[in-house]
Amino acid sequence: QYRPAIRQAELMARDVHTTFRQVGDAALMGASVDEFLWAVAMVHSRSMGVERTAGKMMHVLMPLADMLNHAGDEAKPPY
Repeated sequence: QYRPAIRQAELMARDVHTTFRQVGDAALMGASVDEFLWAVAMVHSRSMGVERTAGKMMHVLMPLADMLNHAGDEAKPPY
């Protein structure tokens, strides 16, 4: 097992649970903690880290930009 990755995942899960408790029912619109975890995972898997000021990073969603690193299927001629 790769301990640094496991530790990072544990810290992220703790932070997500803390945020879930702090957000409040109105913003969650009835979402369960599992649904909230899924939503956070989707954002993190589709977002990119962008450096702000003083070396601080933030996650941003850029439609279609997350697809740029995929080769896709190349079209083959019918002959």
